[in-house]
Amino acid sequence: MDDGIKHIYAGTFISQGTAGLIDIKLNAPIKSALIGVVVGGLAGVVKEYYYDRKLGLGTFEYRDMGNTFYGSVVGGFKVTFYLKIKEKSKIDYYTNL
Repeated sequence: MDDGIKHIYAGTFISQGTAGLIDIKLNAPIKSALIGVVVGGLAGVVKEYYYDRKLGLGTFEYRDMGNTFYGSVVGGFKVTFYLKIKEKSKIDYYTNL
């Protein structure tokens, strides 16, 4: 698998996981998704800067940071739409009883 695809997947999983956990506490899908995107983007920056550049354990590439951030944005949108649909279906279910 291409390294860029791995970074996209990593950003997606980090942002989805973070947004899902935050939404459990806040019950605010958009705010949760934004926090997930920020955490996913920060994970990409920290990994590239600290792990690759400072420790010298990998190859520092701006493209990898961008791919991780792109993946976190995709994950954030997916979570937002999923939580909004889930919220709407709950409302429709209870109003149609």
